[in-house]
Amino acid sequence: MKMTHSIVILTVIIFSIGSIITSCMDSKSNTENVSENVAEAREKYNQDKEAYLEDIKNYKKEMDKEYESNKRHIAELRADKANEAKAAYNEKVAALEAANDRLKNKIDTYQAEGYAKWEIAKAEFSRDMSNLGQSLKDFTIKNNK
Repeated sequence: MKMTHSIVILTVIIFSIGSIITSCMDSKSNTENVSENVAEAREKYNQDKEAYLEDIKNYKKEMDKEYESNKRHIAELRADKANEAKAAYNEKVAALEAANDRLKNKIDTYQAEGYAKWEIAKAEFSRDMSNLGQSLKDFTIKNNK
């Protein structure tokens, strides 16, 4: 009976040691998996951040082109000899020019604050630039009649 009791105790001890070793191995494996996941997440974050900053840069270039186009259009309006003496005409041209300059300043001073805020800012800016472009067209058509 003493021998059976010793075998049972020895079996329990071996089983306990085996469980401890197995759980340590699982922890090591889990730690490695977590480390890999963190590394992958960090790489994805950096790629997304690069793409986001590149989008801002490219969008600013596009808006610079629109700004320059608006600026040329405004210069043509200022050069219109038939309307240059009209105060209301000059005030409207000055207002269009000021709006164009405000938009240029707004896009030039935009600071990256995160993708979600960028998407909102970009949509608002696109809308404002489109509205200004339409105002320039409407003003030109109205004054060419």
